[in-house]
Amino acid sequence: MHMGWFITILGIILIGVGTFFTFYGQSIKDVSPKPDVISKLMVTSRYILSPQQEKLLAIVYKYQKQLGLNKLIIAKKEGRLHFDDKEKREKYSINIIGEVFDISSDYSLRSNEFENLILHMPSNFLKIIPESRLDSPYVVMITEEGIEYIKKSK
Repeated sequence: MHMGWFITILGIILIGVGTFFTFYGQSIKDVSPKPDVISKLMVTSRYILSPQQEKLLAIVYKYQKQLGLNKLIIAKKEGRLHFDDKEKREKYSINIIGEVFDISSDYSLRSNEFENLILHMPSNFLKIIPESRLDSPYVVMITEEGIEYIKKSK
């Protein structure tokens, strides 16, 4: 006898819940935030870079902008910036490892730390481009989100 009442009450509750979602379900679904709000939240709160990661990102942005390049080619061992253009190769001698770690010699001693830094950078800030080159250098470019992050952090 008690089991019959239990099933009846449970059925009435489930019918009420179903009726509620029939009438109000669509309005509950439409309360989601807009895509631009979501992207701003991701940039500001989801990724907080370490000081060295921010420094690397700022250096990549600085040289891409200053030299008018869409990507940077960084040697793995000594951290020197390579250029496809002969004129830039002769004119510039830039060492990314030296700038990131504030050192002026023995760059190869910090190459493992530099590799760890690059490989743990969020890909939506710094894109690693797979290219087949001699000595397998890092070919990287800053993304639009990375540029926004650098501008906001200054």
